[in-house]
Amino acid sequence: MKSLLKTQPSACEQCLERARQALGEQRMRDTLALLDAACASCQLEALTPALRCEIGQMQARAGWALYDLRRAYAGASLALSELQAEARLERVEMLDIASLCLSGAGLMDEALAVAREAVELATRPPQLHPVLPRALGALAHVYAQLGQYDEAEMLHMQALSRARESQEPHAMTRAYTNALLAGALAIDELRRRGEDLQADAMGQRQLRLAFQARSLMEAPEMHLRQRASLLLNIGIGMMHGGRLAEAQAMFEQGQALIHEQELPHAWASLQHAQGECALLSGELDRARALLEPLLLPAALQAYPFMRAPLLRNALRLYEACGDAPRAAQFTLRLRELEEDQARQRQQVGDTLRALRRQTPQWLSGQHDLLR
Repeated sequence: MKSLLKTQPSACEQCLERARQALGEQRMRDTLALLDAACASCQLEALTPALRCEIGQMQARAGWALYDLRRAYAGASLALSELQAEARLERVEMLDIASLCLSGAGLMDEALAVAREAVELATRPPQLHPVLPRALGALAHVYAQLGQYDEAEMLHMQALSRARESQEPHAMTRAYTNALLAGALAIDELRRRGEDLQADAMGQRQLRLAFQARSLMEAPEMHLRQRASLLLNIGIGMMHGGRLAEAQAMFEQGQALIHEQELPHAWASLQHAQGECALLSGELDRARALLEPLLLPAALQAYPFMRAPLLRNALRLYEACGDAPRAAQFTLRLRELEEDQARQRQQVGDTLRALRRQTPQWLSGQHDLLR
C-alpha cells in the first residue's frame, strides 16, 4: 500500500494507525496521545494535505469529546484549512466543533458567526440532510449559552424535524439527545438564576420530548453507545418533567448498557442523575450515597463538565438534610468554582483568539499548533 507520507517515516504511520483505532473505540485520551507521538516523529510539512487534514479532524473530535477546547479548536482549524471545497460534510462538522469551542470559551460573537456559517453551508443546495440537524443543534447550543432559550429551543425543534425528514436513525438519535441535553442545561441555569416558573415550564416541554424520543429505543440500527446516551437523557427529561419513577426506570435500563460499553463519563452522569432524582424524591440517604463519591477531588477533576450542577445538587442535599456547616462549605465552593471558571474562560478565550489570528499561517502551511 502506498504511503500517505512523502518520506515514509514508519513510526509516524504506526502512531496514526493506532490513533484511528483508538478514536474508533472512543478512547479519546489515547487518541490525543498517539497524535502527539505521530507529530513528534515527523514534520507536519512532510505529510500530504489529506493526512494533515485527517490529523486535524481526529484531534478535533477527540479534543471536543474531552472538552479540551484548545486542542479541539486547533484541530478543527487545521482541518478546515486543508479540506477541499467540495468536502462540505466534513467542513460542516469542523465548523460545528469550532463554534462549540468558541462558545465554551465565552467568545460568543465568534461562536455565533461560525455556527451560522455551518448552517448556511449545510442548507446550500443540494442540502446536506445528514449533517443539517447537527449544525442546527450547534447553533441552538450557542443561542442557549447566550441565554436566548426560546431561540435555542426553536432551533432544536428544527433539527428534530430535519432529522425525521432524513429518516436516518443516527441523525434522529443525535437530534433528540442534543435537544434533551440542551434542555437539561437550560433548566439547571434557570434554577440557578431563581427562575423556577420558567424552569418548570421547560421541564414539561422536556417531558413531551422524552416520551417522543422513547419511541426510538428499539431502532435496530442504533449503536449501543447511542442507546445508552439516549436512555440517560430520556430519563433526565422525565425527571425534569416530574415523572420520577419513570425516570428511575430509564436510568436502570441505561445502567447495564453504560457498564457494558465502559463509558466512564456516561457512568458519572448517570450516578449524578440518579442522585438528583433521589433528592427530588426525598430519598436523602440514597441521594447522599450516589452524590458523595462524585464530590471527591479525583472525581471532580475527572468530570469537569459536571462540577457546577453537581455542587449545586450537593448544596441542595445538605440544606435538605439540615447540615448547615456542609451547606455553607458548598456555597463557598460554588462561588470559588464560578470565579475559577470565569478565569479559565478568559485564558482559553485568549488562546483561541491567538489560534484564530494564525489561521492565515495554517493556510500557507506555516503552523506548529498540534504540538
